[in-house]
Amino acid sequence: MSPYNDTEHNKGQTVQREYRLGGMTEPGITNEVVAMISQIDGVREVNFDERSRNIAIQFDSGKVSEAHITGTLNSLGHSVLDPE
Repeated sequence: MSPYNDTEHNKGQTVQREYRLGGMTEPGITNEVVAMISQIDGVREVNFDERSRNIAIQFDSGKVSEAHITGTLNSLGHSVLDPE
């Protein structure tokens, strides 16, 4: 599934997506990314694995779209890739 897919038909459902992030080069940037994504209305949980650079995001699809989340990650300077 493309990380830019915004065709969820399960509105109001809890959805979990995982992405690998590019651009995570500075120490401490993880906390900033987790904090920013966590502030989005509808995001329920954010977990980042430093070793794999994968971020798992659980959100309410009735409140926030996947495109908004990936767009926020991009605006923070990180490329959004499929997880390895």
